[in-house]
Amino acid sequence: MRRAGIEAIAVAVLLVGVAAGLLSLETPTARGAVVSFQLFGNLRGWSTTPGAETNPGPTLSVDAGDHVTLDLTAEDGILHTFWIDYDGDGIVDVAEPLSEQSAGTTTFEFDATVAGTFAYYCSLHCGSVCNPTGSLMRGTWITRGPTVAISVPGASTSWTGGVAHDIVFNLGGTEPSTALTVWANFTRNGGTVTGTIAGPIPGTANPNVVSWTPTGFSATDVAIEITAIDSAGRRTTRTTAPLEIDSVAPTVASTFPASGATGVSTNAQVRVMWSEGMNRTATASVSSFGVVRVDSGQWLPGTTSWSPDSQQTTFIPSPALEPFTTYGGQVNTTARDESDPGNALLAPHLWTFTTGGAADTVSPTVTLALANPGVQSEGGNVNITAVVNDDTGVSRVSAHVVGPLFDTNLTMAQAGGNLWYANESFFAKGAYDFTVWATDGAGNIGSRSGSFEVIDTTPPAPPTGVAGILVSEVTVRVSWNPSPSADVAGYHVYRGGPSGGPFVRRTPSAVPASGTLQFLDSAVEPGATYSYVVTAVDDSGNESQFSGGVSIVVPSRLSDLLLIVVAAIGIPVAALGGYLIWRRRRRERG
Repeated sequence: MRRAGIEAIAVAVLLVGVAAGLLSLETPTARGAVVSFQLFGNLRGWSTTPGAETNPGPTLSVDAGDHVTLDLTAEDGILHTFWIDYDGDGIVDVAEPLSEQSAGTTTFEFDATVAGTFAYYCSLHCGSVCNPTGSLMRGTWITRGPTVAISVPGASTSWTGGVAHDIVFNLGGTEPSTALTVWANFTRNGGTVTGTIAGPIPGTANPNVVSWTPTGFSATDVAIEITAIDSAGRRTTRTTAPLEIDSVAPTVASTFPASGATGVSTNAQVRVMWSEGMNRTATASVSSFGVVRVDSGQWLPGTTSWSPDSQQTTFIPSPALEPFTTYGGQVNTTARDESDPGNALLAPHLWTFTTGGAADTVSPTVTLALANPGVQSEGGNVNITAVVNDDTGVSRVSAHVVGPLFDTNLTMAQAGGNLWYANESFFAKGAYDFTVWATDGAGNIGSRSGSFEVIDTTPPAPPTGVAGILVSEVTVRVSWNPSPSADVAGYHVYRGGPSGGPFVRRTPSAVPASGTLQFLDSAVEPGATYSYVVTAVDDSGNESQFSGGVSIVVPSRLSDLLLIVVAAIGIPVAALGGYLIWRRRRRERG
């Protein structure tokens, strides 16, 4: 648990939270034995006995569901951590066990909830990206127990409520899948509502399939949990990404032409606006949607198109409508929404309209296209407003918005009269351009453009792992780990007194994020005690809060500094004494 040499003097506190997973319902508590280890470490590696550190260190094994207690001792007096890299990416993630930093002895407790074989490290001294073959202070961690891999449902799934769906997953681990007992549960509404799907049921040969018929609710944040327990009581739970359950039947929100409309242009297009996104194949079929000439009962031929959000269907008759003729539109309950396999239309929708004697060749006029506010912070909401006029009536208005990481058509809603609007949140800073497109009943189009800007007002996260190292009688080297924020451009180092702040900035300009993350403070006084903190600065100039601090004691004499050095690197004190006598005599000789 040590960095060699004088660089061991001090390291700052690393604050990392460990997020807990959701609890499964109707699932028995695992046997949850309490397992204890005593682990010693330094830069040479790890050991279960003092002074015997090796790299890699010992293999440690527990059972899934065990409560683990680690008594950790840093034998070199340097700050270290204990961390299990569950996903093997070499980077500390929030859900992975990570102890507090300690330069002495500390106790770390956690529950072993993820079965498998993983690498463990000191997160401060394994390298910039840790790996199980070449890093310092590494070892092997084994959590024995069942494994669960869910293949269905996947991300962005939308299931129809009241219909049976298959949940598909594979089981594995230290016992055959047929020896495991399985529970399936779900949560929704931010985890405040929970329910049981199945269990206890025996595992089967892979793939395992559990049928679920969600009823009585709609939600967009449903999470399915599969828990497997083996014969020894070892337990593993896996949770899906959020999915949607849609139990609401769609309706027709409006039509164009409206029911009972007269004087409709002969080149009019027939549009249906739906209450939600629809299944395009089922809804646009001839059995679901059509236009008929009332006096003859003849169904009109034509083509169908969709809005990008699947909430508007447009039927273009071919040939055009006859003048002074009554037509009927009809939508049947075979139309379905976008969920799988889809909720049927709540009720059939029938309406009629009558044409006038001429075609409409006049395009709508967009007299105003405005974004409010014109400058918004990242993640903020921008309202795009348009004023649209047309001689026969507007059927659809949309805003095509293009900007950083954004290229989307937004459907605009009618606020009343000729005013239309769309609200959207924008998370990437930069300049955005938009064009409002207005379409009338005949398909004539008018447009107007505008722009707005999204700026970054959010400070980045502070850096971690701040360390201070005395490299001479008058110089302290401060180093740190990078901030997890992606847009950091540089760092500032601040110095305070022995009890902390007030802190004064020591970096005349930011230390570049792309370079070596360290700063040499060459204005320290012998015998003084200093505190250092570091901030991150993003490319918009926003500065983070202070990092955790580190305290450095500057020795009052050179011999004190040398004592610290030899203590860190193991030079015998007798040798140091001989060196000091030689140095003094040489100084006396001039």
